[in-house]
Amino acid sequence: MAQRTKAKAPKSFLKILMAYDPTLKKMRPKEIRVFNVNANYGTYQIKVGPEHSPLTCRQLKTKTHSRPIEVHGELHHIFIENGNNISAMPSHDAIDNNLKGTVIIKGLSIHLRDEQGNGYEIKDLPNAMHTVEARERINLAGENGERAVVSLEQTGRLAKETYRIIQSDIMNIVKTLQRAVKSNS
Repeated sequence: MAQRTKAKAPKSFLKILMAYDPTLKKMRPKEIRVFNVNANYGTYQIKVGPEHSPLTCRQLKTKTHSRPIEVHGELHHIFIENGNNISAMPSHDAIDNNLKGTVIIKGLSIHLRDEQGNGYEIKDLPNAMHTVEARERINLAGENGERAVVSLEQTGRLAKETYRIIQSDIMNIVKTLQRAVKSNS
């Protein structure tokens, strides 16, 4: 009988950012840091806020010394396939089908706030329609595509998935930088 292994929990977004900018580890509790990241899928301005008080950490049900994170910036484009699959790049199947059934959203303006800094929660999801705004939509999915986009915006899933894409994009930059440092050593 095969033995199950427990899935490893993903790193917090703050730890990913600390790998990108090691000076974040030395921040004092009330200090705020703002920096820019030019990544593969977009450009982002990251604001790491002051540490939460122990009381606030208990209320947020997060680890002590957590910090809020804000992300402002622009994502070049995202693809929504089959009404619910959101990604920064289209799948091979979508490409083979000339992107039929896909909605391409271009020039996304991002304003996300993660109060816990863990990379999972976005503050103010009822107003999530205003956290990710697009300059252009190319709907190759017809009426179903339009309904899917509206639903994704209203439920906040578009904002959550966009945040996940940004985290992944920054993580890829961190890995690239770490490989470059190792190869130069």
